[in-house]
Amino acid sequence: MRSEEGSCNARPKTHRIARGFSLAEMLVALALFGVFVAIVGIVNYEMFKVQQKWPVNYLTHPEVGGVVARLRRDVLDSLYYPAEFKGYTQSNRMLVIYSLGQDGFAKTIVYDFRKEDEVHRLEFNGTELLGDWVARAVPAFRISGYTLSTGQDAVRLTAMDSGGKLAIDQIFVPRAHQ
Repeated sequence: MRSEEGSCNARPKTHRIARGFSLAEMLVALALFGVFVAIVGIVNYEMFKVQQKWPVNYLTHPEVGGVVARLRRDVLDSLYYPAEFKGYTQSNRMLVIYSLGQDGFAKTIVYDFRKEDEVHRLEFNGTELLGDWVARAVPAFRISGYTLSTGQDAVRLTAMDSGGKLAIDQIFVPRAHQ
């Protein structure tokens, strides 16, 4: 009897045959990778097209959202819009509002959009300055009067992005006071 070590078919245990990938396996892997790259490319292209159409969503920016929310609240509570207050004059870059505060007392609020990339909200009780709130890194806001089809006066807020495209266009209507 021959031992296994002496047989012709016996291989040393230290040598192992390294098995490679077949051509079919390589093609399947490349096809899956190609599909993945194609999906990523399509999604990026779609995002690029949306970005070109709407470059910045300013309403998700916290400073811009704060300006819009405060202005909306102040216009809702407004009684009227004086033409001038303490040197601040109504214009497309400045809004003067006479409104009711949460405490029930009247106050004058001035929104100053004259400084580039900043909005100042000044709050007065009589002639005393109560607060100065500043929002930075905001688009170029414009204020204009707007009359609804019912004849009610409203405030229109628009903002342009750095490319000159309209980024915000909202109309705020004061609520009726009794």
